[in-house]
Amino acid sequence: MKSYVSQDYAKAAQSFVKAAERGDASAQFVLGNMYENGEGVKQDYQQAMSWYRKAAELGNASAQSNLGTMYEHGEGAVKDLRQAMSWYLKAAMQGNAQAQSNLGVLYAKGEGGVPHDYIEADKWFRIAESGGIEKAKEQRDFVERFMTSAQLDEAQRRVRDWASEWIKAHPIAR
Repeated sequence: MKSYVSQDYAKAAQSFVKAAERGDASAQFVLGNMYENGEGVKQDYQQAMSWYRKAAELGNASAQSNLGTMYEHGEGAVKDLRQAMSWYLKAAMQGNAQAQSNLGVLYAKGEGGVPHDYIEADKWFRIAESGGIEKAKEQRDFVERFMTSAQLDEAQRRVRDWASEWIKAHPIAR
């Protein structure tokens, strides 16, 4: 995909379509990005969603996260925070730090059918922060102003439980 690296996006799009149609989730994800951002193709949120969904259904965590963002903002589909949450959760469980942070935001806001839950928000912000999302610390600091010490302890316990499950599910190759 030299044409993508050299920023000949129109040529790259043609190459990615071929790979995406063969079921390559990475190519589907890149096409989603290209349609979302109008790189080498006309910007088209519905096409972006279509390619993201194909990649997401094949387990591509970045596509799952981006699909969640599109549902959260109503780009390419009707705004649906429950759908956003569902896709973010799938990506977050695979370790996608941006999706983890986005889950924290949804729980902190508690809108559109997503439960308002500072404990879950704090948990996901902590996990996202450990994954390199710098803004997650600011977001965590904000929600913690509204939490009791018992709620903070519960959030920390949930992080430990999540980390323990993560380690079991992703053993280090020896």
